Amino acid sequence: RLVFTSIRNGFDIVFISSKKRGILKNNLVSLIFLPITFVAALSFFIISAVTKQLDKLINEFGLNDLIDLSFLNSLTSYYPVILALFISFILYKFIPKVKIKGTYALAGAILFIVSIYLTQKLLGVFINASKYNLIYGVISALIIALIWMYVLFILFYFYATFIYVISHYAELEIVKY
Repeated sequence: RLVFTSIRNGFDIVFISSKKRGILKNNLVSLIFLPITFVAALSFFIISAVTKQLDKLINEFGLNDLIDLSFLNSLTSYYPVILALFISFILYKFIPKVKIKGTYALAGAILFIVSIYLTQKLLGVFINASKYNLIYGVISALIIALIWMYVLFILFYFYATFIYVISHYAELEIVKY
């Protein structure tokens, strides 16, 4: 809930608005958003577990020729991406005090998810090429993870700014020249 509050406070700076939300409305948004996120994560976990168990039962009874669930197993690798896209879309769409079109929020969420994937690949290349784990041990993993989280939040707010600019393009001073 504290991370959510920090994101909301950051959005108050990025998405400039003359409207104010009361304490009740701010807390109501977080009390609605957090259970939705929990239910979405839990449902993705349950779907993944059920598909693995079904696949195991099909293999156990020798029904591989009759029932093919290979497409479901390939989909389970996309569940975290879908969940991250859903969470970032909800954050970009409903947390700002200004009205944001769904297409803009979805575009920003997709760009953010692509950025997560690219930074994850770059981090993997960096970790494989470096010998920090030999020198610093487990602490190096913690430091690298914190730096990665810092970069992700920078990108998260960058795409929030991107969403604000494309949604309020006509109102900005740049267009008037």
